[in-house]
Amino acid sequence: DENAMQDADTLVYINGMANFAVGNLEAATVELNKYLSRQPNDLNASILLSEIYVQEGNFTGAVRLLERFKDLALNDINFADKLCTLYIMANANHSCNWLVLQMSEKFGSEPNFLALKAKSLAARGKPEEALAELANIEVETEATILDRALLSIEANQLELANEQIVKLLELQNDNNDYKNLLAGVYIKQGNLAKAEALLNDILKVNKTHFSARFNMASIKLKQSKFKETLDITTLLLSERTSQSTTMLLQAKALKGLGKRQEALLVLTDVLAVDKDYIEAQLELSDLYMELNELDKALSVLN
Repeated sequence: DENAMQDADTLVYINGMANFAVGNLEAATVELNKYLSRQPNDLNASILLSEIYVQEGNFTGAVRLLERFKDLALNDINFADKLCTLYIMANANHSCNWLVLQMSEKFGSEPNFLALKAKSLAARGKPEEALAELANIEVETEATILDRALLSIEANQLELANEQIVKLLELQNDNNDYKNLLAGVYIKQGNLAKAEALLNDILKVNKTHFSARFNMASIKLKQSKFKETLDITTLLLSERTSQSTTMLLQAKALKGLGKRQEALLVLTDVLAVDKDYIEAQLELSDLYMELNELDKALSVLN
């Protein structure tokens, strides 16, 4: 009967959550998809499955799940922010911009909406305009400081970014994500020793911190320690396949080790994942030039 079916569905959902909690994402995906095939309007289950898709790099799949609740996003800033973040990850910045435009009349100058507007501007390559929007927020919160820090990095205003991250660390001095963010700024400033010391502190406490390990790989690459870069990126890609920034780092390490054909294959895979990744296009074109394949070098950029 109907009650028995509902109980069975609930059990499937609980199994999905339990598998997610212990990190068994494959089983969680199966259970949650089964549940959503019967209960497609369950927002919480859709959000949970979208989080798994994000961890796997399947941003388009995550968008498809949550886009069905777009009407909710128009009236709920928190959910709109979640959906916009997915749009940006899936290179659908225009969809985030459309959402923001639809919401502007209702939410106007609300701080959370201004932060969302700033996020949309930044995604469209306008970090200075995004910072200007954040400047209109009168009450400074941890979230707005973080947004300002991230946008400052994107706008290459590294001193401002440094100031904002120091503020964040004053609020939470043991936050490894904030320490990692500061390490990223140090890397951009060329202060590799300071960055490496900070990353070592993070990895002593949390040896699986993905972004800290990525930043460490970036440092090793800059130090021409290509084997160490390759080892780190290979491990990272075993955990999160098809992550384009990590793949690009791996390709550069392979090239540094003289493994040009392997680098070529990885760069081709990067552009299969993200065809508009300009840095990967340039890297692949340079590699073709080194291999005297000029026609292919030009075709990558056209």
